[in-house]
Amino acid sequence: MVGNAAVIGDIGQLAASTQQALKAQCQPEHIVRVLDELRLFKTPYEIACIREANRLSIAGHQAAQAAFIGASGELDIQLAYLAASRQRESNVPYQNIIGLNDHAGVLHYQHYDLNAPKQRYSLLVDAGRRFRGYCADITRTYAGPDAPAVFGELVSAMHDLKEELVRGIAPG
Repeated sequence: MVGNAAVIGDIGQLAASTQQALKAQCQPEHIVRVLDELRLFKTPYEIACIREANRLSIAGHQAAQAAFIGASGELDIQLAYLAASRQRESNVPYQNIIGLNDHAGVLHYQHYDLNAPKQRYSLLVDAGRRFRGYCADITRTYAGPDAPAVFGELVSAMHDLKEELVRGIAPG
């Protein structure tokens, strides 16, 4: 331990060996526990950072959906997401998941096919954005033009339910 010090920040970008050393030396359990409790409540600054991370991520999700509608493949959808959310792939808070059709059903799928499928049944986008250390984490499913009607209706109903739930929450 290095005195009464703790590392506060996003150490996830550091090398694994550096992360382990910092955690062992500079993150005493009692300090980390208190900090975790403090994180339950956000300051206006933190709320603003979270809003901005989500605003940028939403722009990326909208671009991904538009690329899907435009018959793009997974890699092009990923690139559209990154461009619209204004980030490099090395800066995402976690590896984005962009899955078309059967790839959307593979847990943690990350291969990004280069070619667009002939038929577009579904798109899964699990992608986020970091802003000043605060992260957005958004997952969305979209029904494609070739999807069975019942699937499109299910996805639409789930989006409506999500919107209803979001209207019922607020910071605080």
